[in-house]
Amino acid sequence: MKGKKFLTAFLAALSCACLSIGGVACANNSGNQQVEQTEIEKVYAQYVVYAEAQGQNPLSYEEWLATIKGEKGEDGKDGVDGLDGKSAYEIWLDNGYTGTQADFLEWLKGQDGKGGLDGKSAYEIWVDAGNEGSEEDFLNWLKTESPHTYGEWIKLDGMGEYCDEDFFYRTCSECAKIEWKHGTDADHIWGEYYAHSKTHHWIECKECGAVKDDEEHSLDDRGICVVCSAEINPVFEPVAYDGSKVTVTFYHTMGAAYRTILDEYIPIFNEMYPNITIEHETMGDYDSLRNQITTELAIGNSPTMAYCYPDHIPLYNKSNAVASLGDYIASDEIVIRADGTTETMGYTQAQLDDFISAFFEEGRVYEDGKMYSLPMMKSTEVLY
Repeated sequence: MKGKKFLTAFLAALSCACLSIGGVACANNSGNQQVEQTEIEKVYAQYVVYAEAQGQNPLSYEEWLATIKGEKGEDGKDGVDGLDGKSAYEIWLDNGYTGTQADFLEWLKGQDGKGGLDGKSAYEIWVDAGNEGSEEDFLNWLKTESPHTYGEWIKLDGMGEYCDEDFFYRTCSECAKIEWKHGTDADHIWGEYYAHSKTHHWIECKECGAVKDDEEHSLDDRGICVVCSAEINPVFEPVAYDGSKVTVTFYHTMGAAYRTILDEYIPIFNEMYPNITIEHETMGDYDSLRNQITTELAIGNSPTMAYCYPDHIPLYNKSNAVASLGDYIASDEIVIRADGTTETMGYTQAQLDDFISAFFEEGRVYEDGKMYSLPMMKSTEVLY
């Protein structure tokens, strides 16, 4: 079945190629019919190469021609005879002229033109165009084929499951000549980062999903893969707060109503942790927020925390600016508040269970599998 699919799709493509090459070629000679035959034979030769590459038995040249040649249609019926039209002489009379047919013929003759200047020869025009050489060089130039101006390679859909099994073609913008090639590994568009599972990592082609560099993880003593950086069996290091003075800057997109709530809770937090100062600033919409942060990162500055969409994080991480939250979430260090009470630095299991799972997991949808964000104020898009 795969062979039939290949032959059908390939013959269809080559039929288009044969139709496009008739009478067009980037050549400076006049043998159009001979050029057309040569181009058809080239296309057949390409067909033979591709068919054999797919394990097919190529058709003979005559059989192949028969597959791209349409059946002869039935002869149409003769049309009804039209009315005899007027002769040029009769039309001349209708336009107000008088005289015999001899007078009409004499009227058709124009006056002799004045002597014109001799035009340049083809060789002289060739030299004026910036070429150099003798007349013999010019004649040899006429026999050579001009270079083609090909566009980008285009994949022929339906030929193969993966990029290296596909056929590609490109067309000369000057003469519409088509050039073919079979796909290779170089035609894959590989991802920039590793995809991974619990046991393996690999790189996928963005176009066809093909996989390369599929290997088992190699974990360091913290349970992080040294190749793809995925946190497979992470052993987090304790993170604690020593009570020193800290200023936390927070960029967001909150309107007046939500800022009022934020301003209500910040003083409550400051009573518990008087050495931590919270500064927050509204940056308008999400695009303005993203642009502000990327601008600050370029000069070595950035907020401590920020609202973001998931696709903002890879942009910020081009500067390695985003901290992984895994150590903080898993920390069991005890923090002492100003009133002497204590709380655990990280999340308890009950607190983790309180998150909506899909929103929580969105924080580590990145190529390295690390947790970079936590849901704060989420909205769900609904299609209706």
